[in-house]
Amino acid sequence: IFIESLIKQAKEEKNEFIFFQSQRPKTGALRLGVLNPLAIEWLSKWLEQSPISERLFRFTTKEGVNKMIQRLAREAHITTTGRIHTHLIRKWVMSGLSRAGFNEFQIKYLVGKSIPLSDMTYLQTLQQEIETRYPKAFEDCLNLKPRIQERLIKDLTKRTGEEMDDMKAKIAGLEDELVIFKQMLPYLRQLTPEDLKT
Repeated sequence: IFIESLIKQAKEEKNEFIFFQSQRPKTGALRLGVLNPLAIEWLSKWLEQSPISERLFRFTTKEGVNKMIQRLAREAHITTTGRIHTHLIRKWVMSGLSRAGFNEFQIKYLVGKSIPLSDMTYLQTLQQEIETRYPKAFEDCLNLKPRIQERLIKDLTKRTGEEMDDMKAKIAGLEDELVIFKQMLPYLRQLTPEDLKT
């Protein structure tokens, strides 16, 4: 199937992101599909245990996806104020792209909202701009599993450095006290038990 061949090619070429053009069935709008590292990881797992078919999620209906999202929200103990629906995913993606500084045309192209032909004619570098900016936008605003390891390592390194500085200061203080004690030792040895009573 199409997605499987894209993933295979990306793995061979060691690409973290896959960009591909498609057409949104509902509206016919041209869109730029993106598979990020998280999607590639989990789609690969899905493909390994799913029978090969022309359609990636052939047993999944729109109603089934909505029910699955509602169930996942319940299991994650997410407090909701309204109805959970698949269009909220598009809303979340659009908000994330906007926070990442994408312009209206870039956002519309990524989520499959139609761009008037009169505007599309002038947007010759639209896909190239998106492909350049998307990896950072994904990491900063869209990643459900952020790379916290890097942040943790930085924090741990900083804390370890601070703790090492504290320990060095304490050791220096103890060394000073040891020098004083060594200087006093000959006098202390001359003291008798009677001297210590006074």
